[in-house]
Amino acid sequence: MAVADREGALWVDSFAMQQAKDGQQEFERKRIQDENVSIWDCPDSAEWRVDHYVCTDFDRSYYSVDVHRCGTWRDLAGWTAHLMIKGWPDYTDWDALLSAATESAGERIAPVAKPRLVL
Repeated sequence: MAVADREGALWVDSFAMQQAKDGQQEFERKRIQDENVSIWDCPDSAEWRVDHYVCTDFDRSYYSVDVHRCGTWRDLAGWTAHLMIKGWPDYTDWDALLSAATESAGERIAPVAKPRLVL
């Protein structure tokens, strides 16, 4: 179900992002020290989600962007630059979210003239 402007947010769990960051740093440490690691040992990235405000427990620690603040490709480019400054795209699936937006079957962002966020 699509999330209309001012009815929801694109968000990522801060705890999951920290876990992904810690896991990736540990993976890189082991890889550099030539320990026996496989690409399959690399931790999962924290997942960006799109939800209605009334459907989500926002009591947890999270970082969110209101849907109406990322409704155009220009907005998404701006948020990408903002998140890159924070270093977050390395530990989240932001790249997958943007990639899906460029395809006709985007599950979280639908690629139309004005992108709309979908569940």
